[in-house]
Amino acid sequence: MKNAIVSRIEEYFVKKRYNAASFAKEIGIGKQTVYDWLKGRTDPQLEHFNIMFKTFKDLDPNWVFTGETKNKEDNGSSQLAADSQTTYNKRCKNCERLELDKNGLYDTIRRLQADLEKYEKYVPKEKRNAS
Repeated sequence: MKNAIVSRIEEYFVKKRYNAASFAKEIGIGKQTVYDWLKGRTDPQLEHFNIMFKTFKDLDPNWVFTGETKNKEDNGSSQLAADSQTTYNKRCKNCERLELDKNGLYDTIRRLQADLEKYEKYVPKEKRNAS
């Protein structure tokens, strides 16, 4: 049976128009982990909460753990700012991923060039053309 904390996490990600899989992807954990929370098989670990609160700045830890909010009156402007921040964070994550992919590609090219140089150094030119 899922607990109240997990129910509030689910309420939050449904409100943000995520499903369990997309929410898991957004915070960088396996979707099965979130499915297990929802089924009551496991509970979120401390590192999961840390990731959630860092990723979703508008997710109030007090509300998640107690069900109470600090702000009784919310005029919606904080939600708009939070949505903008979330969009910005998504774009930054995509840029970081692209940068990592690009760096990985450069490393692969350098390794291939080094391998080619070794090959050319040790294999006679006439044998290179034969294969």
